[in-house]
Amino acid sequence: MEAKGLITRFDGFLVCCCKWPRMYQADSPDAYYVPVSDHPLVHILRERITKPSLGIFEAAIVHSLLVGNRFGIITTGTGSGHQYLAGVRNFFGATTDRFTGVICAGLGVVELRTSARAHVERRMKEESVKIAKAGADVIVLGCAGMTGMEKLVQQGVLDAELPPVKVVDGAKAGLQMVASLARLKL
Repeated sequence: MEAKGLITRFDGFLVCCCKWPRMYQADSPDAYYVPVSDHPLVHILRERITKPSLGIFEAAIVHSLLVGNRFGIITTGTGSGHQYLAGVRNFFGATTDRFTGVICAGLGVVELRTSARAHVERRMKEESVKIAKAGADVIVLGCAGMTGMEKLVQQGVLDAELPPVKVVDGAKAGLQMVASLARLKL
């Protein structure tokens, strides 16, 4: 059967919740992907199984480091910034000059898709400019609900007459990375 879409069903496995015994069976997935920011399930999987496990947050950081010099994160809400700051510190084991910070857009996840489009676009562009002004040449979309907003973020930065930025969608980055790990049988 020919595969359709981004990956075949054998390339990766989207983990939201699972039954632990299945992970130890011969037909268990080749890799595990946890699409929740800095979730403890990633570490639990690594402790219990030998197959690759990857989280969306790690994937976003790795991609950012590979395509630019300094990255910042734009996320939803108003109070989740501390989680991202702690996550970046945990990833590096310390603070780093390669991270410019986190900006919370003040938009709810559902609001990204249900509010007036002009309002969402304005907020995303305004917050993207703040990250770029802080020195980021890569902006991470810190919420899977922001998928598809890459061009919007880039345009906001260009409209402010700042140097162009690259935008990393952690959801897409993670899916590609876990599929690659599964294919490589690592």
